[in-house]
Amino acid sequence: MVAHEPTQQALIPALSDEHLELQRMVRNFAQKEILPIAAEHDESGEFPLETIKKMGAMGLMGIEVP
Repeated sequence: MVAHEPTQQALIPALSDEHLELQRMVRNFAQKEILPIAAEHDESGEFPLETIKKMGAMGLMGIEVP
């Protein structure tokens, strides 16, 4: 059997500069604010309200993602 490897991302549209900046911002936030506390919150079942508030202050709550 021969595996097929796609040569391009056919169905993924190119992101605008604005979308790329949003992607970078969210990735940086997740790495700095969420990743360090994720396991702790998973274990305790505690809801990270302060983190959610920070996301809201950044305008990340209720956004529509293309």
